[in-house]
Amino acid sequence: MLEYPTVSVVIPAFNAAGIVGDCIDAILAQDYPRSRFEIIVVDNASTDDTNAVLRSYGGDVTVVEEARRGAAAARNAGMRRAGNQFIALTDADCVPEPSWLRCLLEAAHADPDVEFIGGPVRSLGADSEIERFGEKCFDHEAALSDERFPYAITGNVLFRRSCLAKVGYFDEGMRYGEDTELSFRALFHHKARFAYAPDAVVYHRNPRTVAALFVQGVKQGRAAAYLLVRYSADVGETPFGRAFRLRRWRRIAADLWRGARLSVVSDEADRLESRHCLYDATHNIGKQVGTFVQAVQNLGKTFPDPVAGEPGR
Repeated sequence: MLEYPTVSVVIPAFNAAGIVGDCIDAILAQDYPRSRFEIIVVDNASTDDTNAVLRSYGGDVTVVEEARRGAAAARNAGMRRAGNQFIALTDADCVPEPSWLRCLLEAAHADPDVEFIGGPVRSLGADSEIERFGEKCFDHEAALSDERFPYAITGNVLFRRSCLAKVGYFDEGMRYGEDTELSFRALFHHKARFAYAPDAVVYHRNPRTVAALFVQGVKQGRAAAYLLVRYSADVGETPFGRAFRLRRWRRIAADLWRGARLSVVSDEADRLESRHCLYDATHNIGKQVGTFVQAVQNLGKTFPDPVAGEPGR
């Protein structure tokens, strides 16, 4: 790296008193010059001791309070406060590796035309089988490298501040998928470019139970239905079309059948594959259910594009 650009790290936090300290400590331990980055944590109207934990860091952390609930509103509040050339986003339930910022910024330096850069989102709970499987729910390499519809995940992303003047901020009317919506707005309206930085690793507290995998799938399905209202012409699919797409249900049926068949064998590797098939089916059923539920709720609503250069409303 020829220079050390300035970067603002923005973290939304809601009722995160027990975990946000791990995230802040990891960012303070970055192998990047401390004078070249700031940490902005947005307390999103928490009702626990989150604010007190944040204040305990004194001048190391800038605390912003945002009463409007939702990660989109919290991130926008933090980005409005940010004063640096680059903005990096992660979440209160994440723990970045010490090289995280440096690797993201080296990738930005390597290609000045790239606006969105992200790295791997791995499981913090390495000893939990379901948590490790949950990495499939946050496959950032696949998301950023998608040839047709790349998108960034806000748990681990860096973008140039100049990009916001063109694209706008997060849509605060969205409760799910606001990161993908911002990515699609940048892609379809402004031909934005995306890049993957494989060494910029963040660890995330993934779902720990099968029920939590289903809930995660529902959230992702609801996000997809939101997005397909606005971008159906670009993507070539509608919310109801995705909810009832036969190919998706065939994959679920195949996973259920293979999982059930392998569950009765004695080989441990086959039994592990059986469980993974069932995890995958559970997550994807959640996606389809979430897509259908949100598609129904979308009926009769309008979703205007946020104004470029302003926080999305």
